[in-house]
Amino acid sequence: MSKSDKRFVRKWRRVRRKGFFRYTFTQGLVFGILIGGLNILIIYIDSPEEIGTEEFYWKAGLIVIGVTIIYAVFSWLVNNLIYTKLK
Repeated sequence: MSKSDKRFVRKWRRVRRKGFFRYTFTQGLVFGILIGGLNILIIYIDSPEEIGTEEFYWKAGLIVIGVTIIYAVFSWLVNNLIYTKLK
């Protein structure tokens, strides 16, 4: 096992110990805000007069939450798969 593999195993062991929900809030939410925010910006630029303020906030929230959950689940599963192969 290479040095970077050992570092990954050590780091992922700590992340797993802290749990999935904490991982979702720390990693997934950052990704969700970045990608979801970009998506929201594109929607707003595309049709600013068609979207009301309240509707915009609902769409923004749903997009960010959706992207956060999808990213967190996918990356958690992939990292767990890599971890079990290296362990």
